[in-house]
Amino acid sequence: MIFILSFILTTAGCEKDSDTINNPDPIVASEFTEVSAKYRHTLALKSDGSLWAWGYNGNGQFGSGDLHSSASPARTGNSTWSKISAGGYHSLGIKSDGTLWAWGDNDYGQLGTGNTTISYIPVQITNFSNWIMISAGEDFSTALRSDGSLWTWGSNQYGKLGIGSTVTLLSPTMVGSSMDWKKVSAGWDHTMGIRIDGTLWAWGYNGYGQLGDSTTTSIPSPKLIGSDGNWLDISSGGYHTIARKTDGSLWAWGNNAYGQLGNGTTQNKNVPIKIGNSTWTQISAGGSHTIGIKADGTLWCWGYNNFGQIGNGSNTSTSSPTQEVTYSTLWSNVSAGWEYSFGKRNDNRLWAWGKGELGELGNGSEENKVVPFQIP
Repeated sequence: MIFILSFILTTAGCEKDSDTINNPDPIVASEFTEVSAKYRHTLALKSDGSLWAWGYNGNGQFGSGDLHSSASPARTGNSTWSKISAGGYHSLGIKSDGTLWAWGDNDYGQLGTGNTTISYIPVQITNFSNWIMISAGEDFSTALRSDGSLWTWGSNQYGKLGIGSTVTLLSPTMVGSSMDWKKVSAGWDHTMGIRIDGTLWAWGYNGYGQLGDSTTTSIPSPKLIGSDGNWLDISSGGYHTIARKTDGSLWAWGNNAYGQLGNGTTQNKNVPIKIGNSTWTQISAGGSHTIGIKADGTLWCWGYNNFGQIGNGSNTSTSSPTQEVTYSTLWSNVSAGWEYSFGKRNDNRLWAWGKGELGELGNGSEENKVVPFQIP
C-alpha cells in the first residue's frame, strides 16, 4: 500500500461533504449506536447520526480532511449518517437521505469516483439516493440499493467484484441482473451475499475454502453455496466466513489456522460446518478471530489472540467459543477488526479490546488490552 502524503481535498465529478471538520467535542459514552472495524481504523455512529473515527488515518480514512491519526474518537463533519463501513484503508458511508459517500485511499478505485485520486473528505458516489447497505473490503467496495440490486467497485483481484472477470472497476457497477439481494459482506479478498429467498452466494478468493463451495478455486461470479434457503446473516473475515441461519445456528468455513472457525480444531474447512448447538443473535468475523453474541446476551470470542482480541484476559488463542471475562449478559452488537474487537451493550455503551498500537481501540492510548474496557 502506497501512502500519499499530499493533500487532495476534491475529487472531480463528485459532490463533496462541505461540512467536514475534525471536531473535538466531548464524547458521550452512551450515544454510540454502531461501530465498524476493519484493519487499522474504526468508524462509529452516535444516536444523533454523527460520525466518529479513530486509529490510523494515514490515507485520510477518517474523512476529516487531514492525515492526523487519533487514539481517541474524533468527530468528522456535521452530517447525519445512517450506515458506515471501514475498509482496509478507505471508508464508506450512507447519509440519512440514502446517498452514498466514500473517502480515503483510492489506489484501485475503491472510492468509486471514476478515477484513482485519494480523497481526505467524503465524496458522493453516483446520484442515487436509495442505498441501504454497504460493506468495504481491503481495497474494494460493495453496496446494495433498495431495489435489491448489488453493486461493486475497486480492485478485482481474484474476481472479488463478482462481475465475471478480474477487471478493476473505478465506478460502481451492478453485479448481474438479479434484483433480489438482501445482504452482502466483503472480506479481505472475498465476498459473500444472501438473496431474499435465503440462499447463500459467494465469489472471489478461495485459497482457504472461504467461499464454502467444497473447493479452493477462486470464482469471479456469484456461485450458489449448497441448497439451503434459510441463511439469515453473513460475515466475511480475513480468510474465513461466519454465517447464521434463521434458527440461530452458527456456521463457519475457510481458514482455521488459529481456530477461528470455533469447531475445536485448526483444520481448514471448504464447506459450511455447524458450530455447536447454541442460538446466536450477532456474529462478526475479524482477521483471524471471530466474535458472536448468544441469545442470552453473552459475548463469546475465539481464534487468534496474540493481542488479546479474544477478551479472555490472556494472549492464548482458542479454537472453541470462549466467553469474555466480564460475563455480561447485556451485549447487543459486535464488530471484529483485523486484530481487535468491539462490542456494544444494550445501553449503547461501547467496549473495546485487543491490539491498540495505532489507537484502534479509541481509549486515548496505544496499548493492547486483553480484557474489554468501556470507551471512553
